[in-house]
Amino acid sequence: MKAEILNLLRGIEEKHSIQIVYACEVGSRAWGLEHRNSDYDVRFIFIYPIETYLSLDEPLDVIDVQSKEIDCHGWDIKKTLKLFRKHNPTLLEWLHSPVVYQDSYEISKVLRSLNESNFQIKPVLYHYVNMAKKNLEDLTKRNDSKQLINIFRPILICKWILTRNEFPPLQLKELIEPIHEQEVKITMYHIIDIKKKTLEESSLQQLEFNHLQKWMTEELRFIEESVSKLQEHSAMKVNMTREVNKVFRSFVLKSQ
Repeated sequence: MKAEILNLLRGIEEKHSIQIVYACEVGSRAWGLEHRNSDYDVRFIFIYPIETYLSLDEPLDVIDVQSKEIDCHGWDIKKTLKLFRKHNPTLLEWLHSPVVYQDSYEISKVLRSLNESNFQIKPVLYHYVNMAKKNLEDLTKRNDSKQLINIFRPILICKWILTRNEFPPLQLKELIEPIHEQEVKITMYHIIDIKKKTLEESSLQQLEFNHLQKWMTEELRFIEESVSKLQEHSAMKVNMTREVNKVFRSFVLKSQ
């Protein structure tokens, strides 16, 4: 499948006259939740020829391409870096994907390093807190393995960031491992098995997860309180803009 994905990316480059400098897998295959029928969710970053950036009209900054099993979604380098400057969590997940198809000029290494030295955790935490809260509120409407994972995954991400002051790995089992509550941990692993279809979804009804719901509610409350006490650093924002501008110029020139 990797060859098919790379072939699709080459076709996108030719059609749009761009260079794809980074491409990765996101979603279930990046989280370690895929099953045999899972689609491939490919995300990429691309760069236009320098003349395009020196033109009056702004170029297309998003490209979407779908095939039978592959969903491709890409951002122009300028859009990418504007979002990176705001510590966009979606982009940070791209850059930390364990499945990488293309990484020209070590762009992921450069951006991860820049993020580590200028990491503002508050906006990232708010993103995942709101995600967990919304999915927890909807749990009564939709009670399945995917919904439960969509609650405890962002909570685990927040716990990792608060504890280590860094963006976490994407593999869900790596996020679960530091949890001390063994009953909660075992339940999470069981839900993952159901999601991966090693067990029938109906077996979720037989699973006792009141302790998990209690844990999620309490952890979310603690995380919200912790986030409310955090402060942002304006000087760091200024430095981030300066550094991101350097990165933009550097990668555009390298790609020519």
